[in-house]
Amino acid sequence: APAASKQAGPRGAAAEASDGPAPALRHGVGLALFGLGLLNNAFLQSLMEEDGCCLLYVVEDQLEEVERAFGSEFLAGTRVLRQQDADVALNDQRVSGAIICSPPEEASEIIIDALRAGKGVFCERLPSFDRQTAEACFDEADRCGRPLVCGFYKRFDPALQFLYKKVRDSQALGRIHRISTISSIYPAASLSFLKTSGGIFYNAAVHDIDIISLLLGESAPDTIFSLGHAFCADMAYLKDADTVAVSMKFRSGAIVTLDVSQHCTKSCDQRLEV
Repeated sequence: APAASKQAGPRGAAAEASDGPAPALRHGVGLALFGLGLLNNAFLQSLMEEDGCCLLYVVEDQLEEVERAFGSEFLAGTRVLRQQDADVALNDQRVSGAIICSPPEEASEIIIDALRAGKGVFCERLPSFDRQTAEACFDEADRCGRPLVCGFYKRFDPALQFLYKKVRDSQALGRIHRISTISSIYPAASLSFLKTSGGIFYNAAVHDIDIISLLLGESAPDTIFSLGHAFCADMAYLKDADTVAVSMKFRSGAIVTLDVSQHCTKSCDQRLEV
C-alpha cells in the first residue's frame, strides 16, 4: 500500500493527524470518510460519539476544509489522507464501512473501489448524475455482496416513516389527492460545494421527490412543470437557481407542489402535508 502523505510543518489538526497511524480499533465498526460534502458539526459529533463506530480515516485533499469541519477535538484519533493515498484506508481490514461525501462525478469510482475492497458503503448524495453509472454501482454492490445505501435521508425521518405507515400500510388516510412540501436549507452551502453539487434539483429537490414517490408508490409523474430564479449572485454565476417551485401530477391523479429555497436565516424549514 502507498505510504501516507506527509504535510510540511505542524499546521493544525489535519497536518498532525496525517503523520501518525490510525488509532487502534477497540470495538465497534471502523469507518473511513471520503470527502466532506455538506457534513456539519452536529453530524460529525454524533459520528464521533457513537459507541458502535470509530472513525479511523478521513480522505480529503483540502486539508484546511478538514480542519474547518472537524476541529482538533474530533481529529485527535483519526488519520487524514489525501485522495491519492485512499488505498491505505481501503486496504485496512479494520475498516468495515466507507462514508462517501465526495462530489457525484468522483463518488462512483470511490464507491466501486470500496465495495471491491469488501466495505459496506453509505453515499451521502447520488452515486452519479448519470443513471447508468449509478445503476452500475448498485449492480457492483450485489456482485460483491456488500450494502450500498444512497443518502435519501428523509426516508429515515421518524415522522415521515409514521406517515408512510399510515398512507401505505394501513391506508388510514385514504386516497391521496395532494401533497405539498417546503424545504428551506440552512446554512447556505459554500460556493465550492455548489460548483459540484449538480444544482438545486440534484442537491435539494431530489430528496422531496424521493419521499413523494415513496408515499404515492409511483416512480415518476406524468406531468411536471417548474420555475426557478437565482436571487444570489453566486448562484446566477453558476447558472443555477436558489429558489424553485415545482408542480407535478401523477398517474393516480395526485397533484404535488414543491417549494425549495436555499434562503433560510435561522434553521432548516422542512414541511410536508398530505
